[in-house]
Amino acid sequence: MKRTYISIFTFLTLFLTITFYNIEIINADDPSKQTGDDPGAQIANVLCNVISIAQGNVGKTIAILVIISIAIGLFLGKITWGVAIAVSVGMGVLFGANSVVEFIAAGKDGAGPCTQNNK
Repeated sequence: MKRTYISIFTFLTLFLTITFYNIEIINADDPSKQTGDDPGAQIANVLCNVISIAQGNVGKTIAILVIISIAIGLFLGKITWGVAIAVSVGMGVLFGANSVVEFIAAGKDGAGPCTQNNK
C-alpha cells in the first residue's frame, strides 16, 4: 500500500514538473498566438500544444521507454501478452490519431485547427 502512494506521488511530481516547465504549455495562453477573442480558439490552441507535445519528441521518447519496459517484462514473465498488445495498440492510436481524423473528416481542409501536427 505504501508503495502505491510513492508511485502516485512520483508520477504526479513528474507530470507537474513537465507541465509547469514546458515552454509550449507556459506560452499556450499568449495573446499573440491566438486566432481571435473567441474562448473556443484559445482552448483549441492549448489543446493543440498538448497534442504537439504528446506526439512530438517527448512522446516518442516516452514510447521508446515503455516499449523497452514491456519487452523486459515479457522476457521475465511479469507481463502477459494481452497487456503488451493493449499498450502497443494504445501507442498506435496516440501517434496515428491525425491520420484517423483526416480519414473521417475527408473533404475538409485539414483535420482541424492543429495544422502544425498534420504530418
